[in-house]
Amino acid sequence: MQSLERGKRPGPKLRRQMVQIVVTEMMEKCPHADDSDHTDEIPLEERAATQDTYGCIKWNVKFLPREETQESQQQKKEKLKEMFQHSDANPEVKCLMKSTFYTQRQHVNQGKSIKSLQEWPFLFGELGMSVHFKELTGIDLKETFT
Repeated sequence: MQSLERGKRPGPKLRRQMVQIVVTEMMEKCPHADDSDHTDEIPLEERAATQDTYGCIKWNVKFLPREETQESQQQKKEKLKEMFQHSDANPEVKCLMKSTFYTQRQHVNQGKSIKSLQEWPFLFGELGMSVHFKELTGIDLKETFT
């Protein structure tokens, strides 16, 4: 946390520890890929689909939120870009990141390149990554690390 707060990338050992902490918490809260005796009852395709989500609760969102359209998603994406240009990380960013989660997941799940995903500039910063992770897994990263 100290490295992240200073805006520094943690070293390999610290990154592995962070991953271990997050995975442990995820498996506690959402043990989707367990090795219970009931796995033989689940068809192979369904088991693979469950395991591919890595414990996430919203891996592949099927529908836009009811109040959203492709146009509103694009408008919000442009607003996020503009806010990022002005270093304007206010509470509205959280709201916009949550409401555009569907489109973000579509782009990620389509295997878009990192360069293409950088159209979501906050997604690669602490605030955006935290919001996206919370939506994806139901786990608050900061709360988990502290």
